[in-house]
Amino acid sequence: MVSSDHARRGTGVLPPPAVLEALSREGERLRRVDAFWAAAGAELRREYPQQFVAVDDIETGNVVAADPDLLAFQRKLTALGLGPGDVEVRFIRTERLAAW
Repeated sequence: MVSSDHARRGTGVLPPPAVLEALSREGERLRRVDAFWAAAGAELRREYPQQFVAVDDIETGNVVAADPDLLAFQRKLTALGLGPGDVEVRFIRTERLAAW
C-alpha cells in the first residue's frame, strides 16, 4: 500500500514505462475505433439493422461478417479464420431499448 505521504507527493508506485506506453497505444487505438463506429453509424444502421457486424479494417470500413444471430455470426467469423483480436465487433442497434 502506498503511504499518504507518497500519494500526496505523487510518488506512488507506477507501472514500468513499457506498460504505460502499451496502455497509451491501446487507448489511442480505442479512440480511433470509437470514432470509426460513430462516423459510420448511420450507414451501418441502414445496411445492417439489428445485426452483429465485424469490421477488419477501421480505415476502410471493410465489413467481413454480419448476422442478427450471435451464434451464426460467430460461425461466419470462424469460417473466415478470424478471432476476437482480428476484427472490431458491434451490434448495430436500431430499436430503442424498453424502459425498465
